[in-house]
Amino acid sequence: MDRLLAGFHLPLVALRDETPGFAVSLVKAGARLRGQKVGGVRPPLGEPTADQLGRLERVVADGLALVRETG
Repeated sequence: MDRLLAGFHLPLVALRDETPGFAVSLVKAGARLRGQKVGGVRPPLGEPTADQLGRLERVVADGLALVRETG
């Protein structure tokens, strides 16, 4: 649990906290990264920047790797 908190949850929360109302944007962006067909967010919410998407991709990959390790 500590490894999942440190390696996935806390980095995701830090990314989410960069922009007010970003939780929905990140969940949708994460779903798209995993191949799900979801639309964009509606104003006033905004989409993650290219840098934020790259960081989200790493956070998701790290989280999935941790889950596989505990499998």
